[in-house]
Amino acid sequence: MTVIWSFLADRGYTAPGRLAPRGVPGAVIDEPDAVRRRVAEVLSSGHLKTVTGEEMKIPVDSILVHSDTAGALELAHAIRAGTTDAGCTIAPYAE
Repeated sequence: MTVIWSFLADRGYTAPGRLAPRGVPGAVIDEPDAVRRRVAEVLSSGHLKTVTGEEMKIPVDSILVHSDTAGALELAHAIRAGTTDAGCTIAPYAE
């Protein structure tokens, strides 16, 4: 079985690498520019800043956005832009 490490670009994480509960400040990221910067930083460095400001290492093979997050389509465009900013490409897993 192949494991694909997914990163949710529109959600904040806690230090153990879990999604922060939606009621926690920073748990939902709905600003396209913030998502773009976040994606570029994670792909470039392999690290993610948690909702408490700590940095943690995060493996990323796939980037997701919740379709119920406000402005999800704009966030998807921001993910693509952040991916390009980091010098990465978007490609399917299966050929």
